[in-house]
Amino acid sequence: MRSRNEAHQFIRPIANLTLNKFQTLKTIITDSAMPISFDSSYTMNGAFGISFETALDGSTVVCSVSSEALQDIDPSKAQCSPEEQFMANRAAFEGIAKRKILAGEQPPIRINSADVSAKHQDSEDGSES
Repeated sequence: MRSRNEAHQFIRPIANLTLNKFQTLKTIITDSAMPISFDSSYTMNGAFGISFETALDGSTVVCSVSSEALQDIDPSKAQCSPEEQFMANRAAFEGIAKRKILAGEQPPIRINSADVSAKHQDSEDGSES
């Protein structure tokens, strides 16, 4: 059995490695030379709604929008197809995804009704970025 000191010597590098990876990810996300970029593709995701991808420093991050979020973001278009709802509000969904990534949320990024409600609240408060 290892002594407590030996165990700490083993665990400490692992903890530092995790922290360093997080710090690196945070640097990549906030560095203006490494922007978060979205392409025009998306796909229907039967289990969740619609999925789209973002590129971040050569890595792909999958973002999924729930069926409920698609309907809730613009109730006047609730009768439209999910694709129509997504395309009409794509910039808003990308903005939500970007904020979640910048806040450190781990992939896959899931956008649900609560996220859409929070975005509407931000818009009403005048605090939307």
